[in-house]
Amino acid sequence: MGLFDKLFSKKKEVTTEAEVLPMLQEMGRVDKPMGIAIGDNTYAIAPFSNMVEIRVNDKEPVGVYKFKFMALEDILYEAETYYKAGDYGHAMESVEQALTLDNKQPEENRDWRVYYLAGCIAMKSRKFDAAAGLLSTALETNGCPPEKQIQALNSIGACCSILEEKKNAHEAYLMALALDKENTETLHNIGGFYWDCNMLDKAAESYLSVLRLDINYIATYEEIGNLLKQQDNEALGNYFLNIFNNKSIDNEAKQKIDEAALFFESKKVKE
Repeated sequence: MGLFDKLFSKKKEVTTEAEVLPMLQEMGRVDKPMGIAIGDNTYAIAPFSNMVEIRVNDKEPVGVYKFKFMALEDILYEAETYYKAGDYGHAMESVEQALTLDNKQPEENRDWRVYYLAGCIAMKSRKFDAAAGLLSTALETNGCPPEKQIQALNSIGACCSILEEKKNAHEAYLMALALDKENTETLHNIGGFYWDCNMLDKAAESYLSVLRLDINYIATYEEIGNLLKQQDNEALGNYFLNIFNNKSIDNEAKQKIDEAALFFESKKVKE
């Protein structure tokens, strides 16, 4: 073996987790690249969504998962930041650290926020089966407030509908309505569920309930407009669709909602 081979065949030392973990635990949150000098050692730290890569002096770096040194609050903050930015891949990697950390707790001490956020991220990532499971866990975890329970149940209903689990979807929406029978989001969503099931009377009833509770709930104007057109009321359907497209409620809206109610009622009588 020549001198060149000897020089370049020598393996570089590798930083170990044991030598950096106490320092990381003392630092807590690491959210930007940094260099630190302590005594004779220099530490180069590069953060990622689920871990930090850290090297001591000239050694090869080691990766340390964030759940090993960061507090749950800090991990959730990072995961939610990715989620709000629409970066669902990194959000999922980040929230998995929170799940790992929270799963180490006794069941009675688990944090509903972890499963709720993980479920929301999974839903945005179109992992509907996982989303429904995580959101169900959030509902079963102590401390989940009623408004979040309603949102979770609506999301579970949507996931189950997409997965063709209609019975479970219906149950989720009914549970949400049991918590608040005048929740417009739930009424709008269950209206879509009834339409998908070809239960047009119930769909119309739900959509009308939304607009009677909140005349400014714009999304429902599109649904009622399309439902009216499907039932051959082009003029009234176009009126509602025009409101949806322009995002503007005019002075005739209340009267037109009443007209739509009478029309849907007349369809029931004929049938």
